[in-house]
Amino acid sequence: MKTIPPVFRTGWEKPVKPMKTTSVDCLKKPSAAWAGILFFSVMSQASAQSWWDGDHALGEWNGLRPELEDKGFTLTGSYEGNTAGNFSGGYGRGWAYADNWDLAFHFDLEKLVGWRGASFLINGVDRNGANLSGDEVGNFYTIQQVFGGNTLFLYGLSLEQKFWDDKASLKIGRFAMNEIFASTPIYWLYMNNGFDGSPKSLFSTGAFTAYPGSSWAARLELKPTEEFRYLLGVFQVSDRTYTPSKHGMNMDIRGEDGVTVVSQWQWNPEFFKQPVSSGGKGTQMKGLPGHYWLGAYVSDWDFAKWDGSGSRTVDYGIYLHGDQMVWQESPGSDEGLSLWAAWVYQPNEDVQTIPWQVSGGAIYKGLLPNRPDDWLVFGAIHGWFSDDYARSVSATGGGSPSSESILELGYRIELTEFAYAMPEFQYIVRPGGTGDLEDAFVWGLRVGVTF
Repeated sequence: MKTIPPVFRTGWEKPVKPMKTTSVDCLKKPSAAWAGILFFSVMSQASAQSWWDGDHALGEWNGLRPELEDKGFTLTGSYEGNTAGNFSGGYGRGWAYADNWDLAFHFDLEKLVGWRGASFLINGVDRNGANLSGDEVGNFYTIQQVFGGNTLFLYGLSLEQKFWDDKASLKIGRFAMNEIFASTPIYWLYMNNGFDGSPKSLFSTGAFTAYPGSSWAARLELKPTEEFRYLLGVFQVSDRTYTPSKHGMNMDIRGEDGVTVVSQWQWNPEFFKQPVSSGGKGTQMKGLPGHYWLGAYVSDWDFAKWDGSGSRTVDYGIYLHGDQMVWQESPGSDEGLSLWAAWVYQPNEDVQTIPWQVSGGAIYKGLLPNRPDDWLVFGAIHGWFSDDYARSVSATGGGSPSSESILELGYRIELTEFAYAMPEFQYIVRPGGTGDLEDAFVWGLRVGVTF
């Protein structure tokens, strides 16, 4: 029987990814080396408006960066910092800071060696900081999404091959399940770990892996049309995945390791299409975009039961997601209001922490005049603790957890294409689920930079 480390019971999160318009970026706590590089790079270009309007805080390296990209080599660095403090409720008053640094090397093998449709990725992660949820609040859904695994990790090591006119791809190597399954840029807009990356309840047993923990895996993606997408993945399950002392270098496959198979069906419609002028591309039909998916996983491993009576060898779960833009500032615009909802069900309460989780929210891009890239973000989560988990907590004198809820409201300010700041608030109902702690009111500040 495997002993599930505490991090398996709480889950890790996926940090924000660099994007152009949603710009959900991540970066790291300033070390002397990074600060020096950033200072001299900025000072050398400070007089140029092009630097402020660029995509990277370190600029274009006097033309070297685009030259390398043209030849097939892309280097990306990013930082995200989460600072949060507790106004009231929970254990007591206090604040905490956590950060995530990510450095990625991408090789376009078609440009480099003529291997058509192939690419190779390697990236590492460094995490630092403290956990407000554990130190001051006592809640399950971690307030700071970048907290977890405070060490240097080798995360990604993968080869991807595209084929069928880029309508299909196969990726093999080391990466996390929530890199693509049960994940959407909408989730990355939130700071609470219950939203960010993927619904947190999926991670409680370790069968559904999450960044920055990676394992050996293979993923097939099919996109026969613009509207339909199918994903199938096979992932190694191991109790060594999140071991800090391994630093992501646990490359072995052992007989006691398990396997998770996950499948996801996705529909990406656009409703109420109308002709829209698209610059030099002529007139195109554009509508209100939506994304809907159904996913399921099954895992074969030894999952420790909460009552200590043994283990369960098979676990499974299903999840649903839907997001829909319901209002556009103008036809074809990405500015406007979108609504979303998600649901997770994992029925085996003898090994699961949160068998049921529902979440949803609303996001508005470009709400304020002359701020077309800012985001107003609201979200809510409600999770029900399993009866077996509740009895195990009660047996140790920790009360009897039933459910916990999160409300989050934030405003994300896109300072540039490469930097953002998001002040926000979270309200935690029944921290830890027992009712023994008062509801907590938390402030937060999330910042990110792409180098």
